[in-house]
Amino acid sequence: MSNSKFRLSMGLCLIVLFFLPSVFPVYAQEKNIQSDRSLLTRHLEEARSADPGFLAARAAKDAADRALDGSRALLGPKVALSVNITHSERTEEATNFLGQRSEIDRRFESRLNQLQARQPIFRKRELVGIEQAESQAEASRRSLASADQDLAMRLLLAWTDVLVARSNKITFQGAAQAAQESFAETDRRYKAGDTTIQEVDQDRARLSQAQALIEDAIAQEAIADQVLKTIAGPAATVPAFYSLLAFTPIRTPAYSRDELLRTIETKNQDIAAARYQEYAALLEREKARSDRYPTLDAIASASQGRNDTLPTIKNEQRIGLQLSVPIYTHGAIRAAVDQADANFRRAQAQTQATINKINSDTLAAYGNLAVIQSRISATDQLYQATLLSLRAQQAGFRAGISSRAEIAKTIAELFSVARQQIGIRRDQIAAWAKVQAAIGGFDTELLESLHKILSRPISLGEELNGIRIDRR
Repeated sequence: MSNSKFRLSMGLCLIVLFFLPSVFPVYAQEKNIQSDRSLLTRHLEEARSADPGFLAARAAKDAADRALDGSRALLGPKVALSVNITHSERTEEATNFLGQRSEIDRRFESRLNQLQARQPIFRKRELVGIEQAESQAEASRRSLASADQDLAMRLLLAWTDVLVARSNKITFQGAAQAAQESFAETDRRYKAGDTTIQEVDQDRARLSQAQALIEDAIAQEAIADQVLKTIAGPAATVPAFYSLLAFTPIRTPAYSRDELLRTIETKNQDIAAARYQEYAALLEREKARSDRYPTLDAIASASQGRNDTLPTIKNEQRIGLQLSVPIYTHGAIRAAVDQADANFRRAQAQTQATINKINSDTLAAYGNLAVIQSRISATDQLYQATLLSLRAQQAGFRAGISSRAEIAKTIAELFSVARQQIGIRRDQIAAWAKVQAAIGGFDTELLESLHKILSRPISLGEELNGIRIDRR
């Protein structure tokens, strides 16, 4: 009778604890999932209002847009009004032909009102400056998009780390329960004289180790949760019924090496931002050279004046052209051109370094995806094989062939394989997210798809590798 109870408790601890998220009422899960359908997206929105890196990128984009407005304004008309009012007091001394001197105190006022207008007709420097500001503004927009993708990826990995720690905790709890049942059975048999003290000590050590692993997993979950709150705010949390085991990344289309590199070149936001910054550096050199060009402006003015003592022009209107030709600058233009040329070469090198790093990292991540998928398949097969072995041993135990120790060992192996599955899925998510960000595919729509996958509760009998959707 005790052996039957042992087999039953071992089987239940294996199934129930491993699928702990599914013990909640199904209706309550479905209701929570519907209400939290956009939870991951809402966390991203909250992170956008608090993350320093994203806020800095957004401020840089706003500054670049205002700089573009300022550059365009330089070619617009300028109108200025000046009003000069002067009050004078002076003493005048005069000497007549007899040598007599006399002094006269005078007080008078003068006023000059002048309205001036200027319309640039040709200014090479300002024309190049507008094109440069446009390039810098586009670079800042691409940098903001890259910062947004980076924030979304960090948020996803923070979610993943919480789920990894939580899933590990579940497996450790299952292992601890199995160890507890095994220890209780061994202790009972020892007291009955059917086993040795060494087996009791071994089971006690397994139980202590499992309990220590639970404490470690709880600490890891607390750390991961704190990282998530740092990114998305103090209210951010991953619902308890979400499971990493339900996640299989959306399949990335198959690329050849050249196809992947071309896709990165055309869609990667960091590369695009670097290219626009490189072009802006080129235009800075052209802007320095444009100081050699003459400038031509149309000017007009209207003035009205009054003076109490001196003859003055009462009203005057002028209109004309002003041509300015640089003749000698003592090497200032040459120095500015050389400096801008050096900055352009530096920008070229930085762009190439960005391209090389992104290409290298993405190719490695993309290649790693295939390896990880093979590892997932292998661990899934190992899990199924271990599960079949456990069932066979349980049947053998009922027939008197297998021992309790063999069953306990197989259960421990089963939980070990489950933890491997969890770790591999984390590696898969990280590699897959890096590839998606590199090809410009990490957006809000994708987060919504991920949320639907992660929030799907695992039911008894469902495949552990979750669901797969094809988003091509």
